[in-house]
Amino acid sequence: MIPRRLKKSPAQHFRYAFRTNDIYEMPKTTEVEKKFREELELDYQKIKNKIQNFYQASFNVVKPEKSIRNDLFIASVGLFAYGQLNVAEDILDNIPEGKSSLNHLAGVLNELLPLPRDYNPRDNPNAIKEWLRVKRSRLKWDESLERYVLDNFRILSNLPTQVNFKNFTVREQQKLSENLILEILPDDGSNWYASFQSGYSEFSGVYQHPNRIDLIIISNGQGYIVNPESQQLLETFGGEITEAIELLDSYALLFQDLHGFMSYNETGFLWRNQELSWSSIRQLKVKRNLLIGEYKRSIETDWEPFWLNVKTGEIHLEQYDPLKDFRQSRQRNETPWWKIW
Repeated sequence: MIPRRLKKSPAQHFRYAFRTNDIYEMPKTTEVEKKFREELELDYQKIKNKIQNFYQASFNVVKPEKSIRNDLFIASVGLFAYGQLNVAEDILDNIPEGKSSLNHLAGVLNELLPLPRDYNPRDNPNAIKEWLRVKRSRLKWDESLERYVLDNFRILSNLPTQVNFKNFTVREQQKLSENLILEILPDDGSNWYASFQSGYSEFSGVYQHPNRIDLIIISNGQGYIVNPESQQLLETFGGEITEAIELLDSYALLFQDLHGFMSYNETGFLWRNQELSWSSIRQLKVKRNLLIGEYKRSIETDWEPFWLNVKTGEIHLEQYDPLKDFRQSRQRNETPWWKIW
């Protein structure tokens, strides 16, 4: 077997992070994955039983040995990355103290849960526990994304009969059947219904706002930001949106329309760039905080490369060169020696 680094999803990374041969290609068959998970579940249960027996013998006055708690922490990280939400508290309760090489594995909670950005497992574990208590019934494991998602809305084909609903519009109302209809599921269980007036494209979708509190709804190109708890409309935007790209690791959402790109992060609207029209762009892909693709200057010209900095909205009409980008970034951050005082 040839050793090589693989591009894994965050969940895959955490499932294999504590295996000594992480640089080798791991088998991808369903049977191997199933066996690995079964082994983890058995190990987890054995460790839990060992800790329970220890507490019973010591009358809950002494903590188990550090090595046992580390074993529980590691097994819990692996199972959490397989979609077992019930082990989250075991991760929070057993994060290794000090400068342990295992500490970084606690980041599985930030990587795979839709937590607000400032929720850190080491700094505020109790805040995460409370967040889990409130959100647990709405958290679902998405097999395709290999992440936990908040299941706090449903898209409906039509409004149920004899229900009250809120009607969100940006201009003189069209026919109700042209609108996007949602059932919204807040934390307190008081579900409510809403109709969102359509815009001028064929694209619709519902997204968690990067602030991890509000919802962003795109109804045939028209954007709305709504608080699911208060039922309040916070903002409208767009009208001709044709696509959305979620950058979960950067807490950002990119939207495209016929005029270019716009971005929202956890603070709200971030930037808008109109240098490229959406109709002349193709082969988009996200790489860290970059959007990379190809564009056409006109119908007669060939496709050319471009890349965009998601944080700033700055577009570079060239092939992305990571070494050049790194050097320029360092130059921007360097302070001339005569300015150090």
